[in-house]
Amino acid sequence: GEVDGRFLYDAPHDPAYVDLLLRTISQGGRLDGADAFATGHPSADPGSATSSHVFSGEQSNTSIVVDVDGGPVPQTIVKLFRLVHHGENPDVTLQTGISAAGSDRVPRSFGVLTGSWPDPGRADGVAVGHLAAVQEFLPGSEDAWRVALRAAAAGEDFTAKAADLGETVAEVHETLATVFSTVPTAPSDVAEAVALMRSRLATASSEVPGLLEHRAEIDAVYERAAHAVWPDQQRVHGDLHLGQVLWTA
Repeated sequence: GEVDGRFLYDAPHDPAYVDLLLRTISQGGRLDGADAFATGHPSADPGSATSSHVFSGEQSNTSIVVDVDGGPVPQTIVKLFRLVHHGENPDVTLQTGISAAGSDRVPRSFGVLTGSWPDPGRADGVAVGHLAAVQEFLPGSEDAWRVALRAAAAGEDFTAKAADLGETVAEVHETLATVFSTVPTAPSDVAEAVALMRSRLATASSEVPGLLEHRAEIDAVYERAAHAVWPDQQRVHGDLHLGQVLWTA
């Protein structure tokens, strides 16, 4: 569009914008506006951008694949958050923490962009949060949900892949427990968790009456959970399913 002789367009499609964004993050730079600013926080040098393209499709973030030169990987992906909010973005903090611990089970993190902007809904009138993140791009990868569906359709044994995934998830959670703090699980935490299980069972049973045939067995499992010794609580992904997993060489 055009306003007062100026053309308006979506900046991630402009290589000049992508280059500035990547340099601001990798060099720890700062961009100032009239009442807002953004600051880069590098964790490693990704190299210099040579070309870029934006992922197509509807999503809350804009993902930009960047070809880089002089870095440890040939391509990075810049995730630009279009829906920003005050506070840390778990996708950023968890991935950065796991990567910084040396794990190769997540794409390598190269840095983030944080910002500060006016927010009349906050007591001090200012919000601070994540605006963008740069990480290693894994070409040729597929989400594990599609891999699993294809195996099911072809009647292929998924056991080995499922075992690999289980070992990977366990390894990532061991790393999370090391990088982030853990807290003992109190009896009130156990009671709250089991109450939530029972509430969900009641809701599911009202939708699928056939579940009531197994109510005694399910209740027995919940009862054992209520009296079991629970491990310490730790940070987790919170939305971990096959669609969140990448299958890659």
